[in-house]
Amino acid sequence: TVKLDLLRLGTCSVMARIAQVTGESDELINFHSEKIIYDALQDLKANYSIFQLEGGCAYRVSQKIKPNDLNDLSAVLALARPGGLSFVDKFAENKCESVHPIVDDVLAETRGICVYQEQVMGMFNKIGFSLEEGELIRRCIGKKDLVKIKDWKVKIYDKCVESKLPRELGDLIWKIVSDSAKYQFGKGHSASYSAIAAILLYYKQKYPTEFYWSCLVETKNKPNPLERIDKISKEMLIYGIKLLPPDLFKS
Repeated sequence: TVKLDLLRLGTCSVMARIAQVTGESDELINFHSEKIIYDALQDLKANYSIFQLEGGCAYRVSQKIKPNDLNDLSAVLALARPGGLSFVDKFAENKCESVHPIVDDVLAETRGICVYQEQVMGMFNKIGFSLEEGELIRRCIGKKDLVKIKDWKVKIYDKCVESKLPRELGDLIWKIVSDSAKYQFGKGHSASYSAIAAILLYYKQKYPTEFYWSCLVETKNKPNPLERIDKISKEMLIYGIKLLPPDLFKS
C-alpha cells in the first residue's frame, strides 16, 4: 500500500512564476551545495517566503546550526520538532563522535545523532532485525505510539543476545528509540522540504526583484494580504528595492 499526502503549497506558485520570467529551471539548480544558497544561510536576515524557514522554530535552529549543504538543511528541518530540539546544540558543535562501531555509519551523515526515522530502521537492521521489522518500529515512531514502542524494548535486548552483541549496544538502541518516540521526521519528507527551501533561497539571492514580485502576486491567495504586503515592502529594503505606491499612470 502506498500512502500519499497531497498538499497545496503557494510556495510552488511563487517558484513557478520566478522560473517563468527568469528562464531558470529548478532542475538545473544545484540545491545540494550552491554557494549563493548556503552563504545566505550563515546569517539569514531576509526570510520571508523561505519555505519552513519563514519564522519560528526552524528559523532559530537554522541560525544556530548554519547549514553548509542540503544534508545540514534537511537536518535543521528535522531537528526543529518536539524531541529533536534537545539535540540541536550537539549538532551545532559539528563533532561527529563515535556512538558505537556497529551503527556509526548509519549516523555519520547526521554527526552521530539519530535524526531520521530511517536511521532507526538502519540501526535495527545492523543488530539483526529484518527490514520489515525495521519498518514496523518506524511506523510506531511516526505515529508516536508509545505503548507499542515499549513492546520493542525486550525484543531489542533479545536480538542483541541472539546476535552476540554487547548489552551496552542494546541500551544505546533502546534509548535512541525511546527518544525518537517523542517525534522524529522521515528523511524523505525532510529532504523534500529542504530542497524547496534551498531553491527559494537561490531565487531570492539571485533574482530578488522577481522574487518579491512573485510574493506580492501570491498575497491575494493569503489571509491578511495587506499585512503581508507591508512585511514584504520592509524586507525589500534589505536588497535596496523600494515598493512604489499605486499609481494610475504607471500601474
